[in-house]
Amino acid sequence: MEGLNRQGMLHYLEHHLSLAGVKTNLFEDAAITAIHQGSGGLLRTPFPSSFLPPSPNNHNKLSLTSSLDFWSVTVYSYSMTKREKLLARAINNPKDLFFSEFKTLLRQAGWIFDHQKGSHQIWYSQKRHRLPIQEGRSGKAKGYQVEQFLVQYEETKNEKV
Repeated sequence: MEGLNRQGMLHYLEHHLSLAGVKTNLFEDAAITAIHQGSGGLLRTPFPSSFLPPSPNNHNKLSLTSSLDFWSVTVYSYSMTKREKLLARAINNPKDLFFSEFKTLLRQAGWIFDHQKGSHQIWYSQKRHRLPIQEGRSGKAKGYQVEQFLVQYEETKNEKV
């Protein structure tokens, strides 16, 4: 099983911290790197065992920060939705997404299929950003097109904050 890259781990942590009600960035770059390296990018073990509280009844904070309750974040980290998993896969490896999964990701992000022009499907975001997509080899999405979507997705996400 291949883990997330560092950027994917950062997105994963930011998302699950926001689900736990944390509104500020808790980790410095060095901490993100340490978490990523310690977990190998695997989502079920984001923290080295030395950071774990001894039991779920002990609600001590992580030594990395004074405002993060480990058990609150862990509960969310085990219940990642299909949409979140698909987005994490796209971020981690844009070239390994099937074309049908890419279209699903576009729909879930609010993009609308407008028309087909030759072999390209033309999609528009809610902000009217245009994205022509075309199926690649073996039913895969083209990696550069997934990356173009992810740039727009990040910009939209940052505008909402």
